Amino acid sequence: MEHTLNIDKKYITPIDFPDYPAIESFLDECTNDEALQFLDTHRKALLKIYRLAQSHGENNAISFARKYCKENNIKLNPFGNGNRKTAVPSTYRKVGETCPSSCPYLGTVCLAQKFLVDMQAKRAHDEWMPAFVTMTICALVAVANGIKAREKVSGDFYKNGSELDLDYISSLITLGQWLKKNLKNYDGVYGWTYTHIDPEEIGEYIVALEAAGLKVLTSDRLVAGGAIITEYKDVPKLRKHTDVKLIKCLAELSDNYSCRNCDLCSQAKDMNACIVFKAKDKKTIKHSPFAGLFN
Repeated sequence: MEHTLNIDKKYITPIDFPDYPAIESFLDECTNDEALQFLDTHRKALLKIYRLAQSHGENNAISFARKYCKENNIKLNPFGNGNRKTAVPSTYRKVGETCPSSCPYLGTVCLAQKFLVDMQAKRAHDEWMPAFVTMTICALVAVANGIKAREKVSGDFYKNGSELDLDYISSLITLGQWLKKNLKNYDGVYGWTYTHIDPEEIGEYIVALEAAGLKVLTSDRLVAGGAIITEYKDVPKLRKHTDVKLIKCLAELSDNYSCRNCDLCSQAKDMNACIVFKAKDKKTIKHSPFAGLFN
């Protein structure tokens, strides 16, 4: 039986990202001088965080980082090793002002506006610098242990709810370039994240971020390097309407997996794959563009 797919074409149309060679000079243009000054000024302490994570474990490294930042009046956003599902160094940003108003979950069923994530998001600072410093610590701790950090469990790449936070985006690009210069045996990828911002608006910055070492998945887009929320029962039918591989989140399928021992999200684009997350409840699936897909 043939199933008709009922969805706006924009959610399944491949994204035309700029070619990397065309933006090599753009990477240099994206250098954040204030972020670079922080990294160079605190280089000794930052490398100590990295070495402590290697030799004495993540908790010791994080404890030293918190103490150092407190003693030097450096603001931090909430961060930690996540929950059972993530289990990697993870950061939080405020929800709302950093998010596009077009996000279908914002203010309705957004998981970052519920429970413990909501508590952490509300404690985050408004400005970009604490978010950058926090991600720097998480990246160092993660890379030291051969894993990747989760950039912003809550929030997105906006500021004031209406424009790209270019200071924050450029700081993450600068971080990636600094890590390549200062860490040995670094594979070039320090973390991954998701965004609900329209690819036409943020596309060139996604390419720059990924070239610098932060993999960015486009939420609610059935494309290579995308991530969608739907009902698992629809996945077999959905596979007949796309050439992109649909891979269910392993951490949702088995307690034997977490983001710590799964690298699918950061590899999704290279694998021509889209990551599928299960709708938590009927309210969530109601707001997803991938709800009621088939008649």
